[in-house]
Amino acid sequence: MSRTTLFELCEAFYALRPNHDDSGPGTQLRLRTEVLAGTWEALLSGQADLALGVVLNTAPPPMGIEVAPLGEVLFVYVMAPHHPLAALPDPLGDDLLIQHRAIAVADSARLHTPHTVNLLPGQDVLTVPTLHAKLEAQLRGLGCGFLPEPMARAHIEAGRLVVKSLKRGEHKPQ
Repeated sequence: MSRTTLFELCEAFYALRPNHDDSGPGTQLRLRTEVLAGTWEALLSGQADLALGVVLNTAPPPMGIEVAPLGEVLFVYVMAPHHPLAALPDPLGDDLLIQHRAIAVADSARLHTPHTVNLLPGQDVLTVPTLHAKLEAQLRGLGCGFLPEPMARAHIEAGRLVVKSLKRGEHKPQ
């Protein structure tokens, strides 16, 4: 989720109760970033009461967890224009991708089994802590990978990132 959208939601939430009246303290918000299984871990352990942008798998959510869709986010496979894959014709196959470093966001799970998404066995990987770090690494040509299209859009339009289609199709988080 974009930081702008997140803070717009916080503003709207706080606007529901603009003046702290005598009914007691307001709800305290504490924002944190978790990734993949780390998000579920925070919910299940009681460290979080609400999670936005949770990746759903095919299994039903755990008991006591309610899930509601907010929409879908399209991911695009991108790299810097000076990256070797940028000059190759679409669609790219896994035989080409495995020869180049992938940029991946680390799963923040500490107790649960971390998830790995869209990495090929044996592929060189640069693992970063956030999507924003992943974007920066890809802009620098350190590797390639999937990014949310809204996050990459301005860089694609400005020519700082190149979109490539893959033989395996587009990526949609589940």
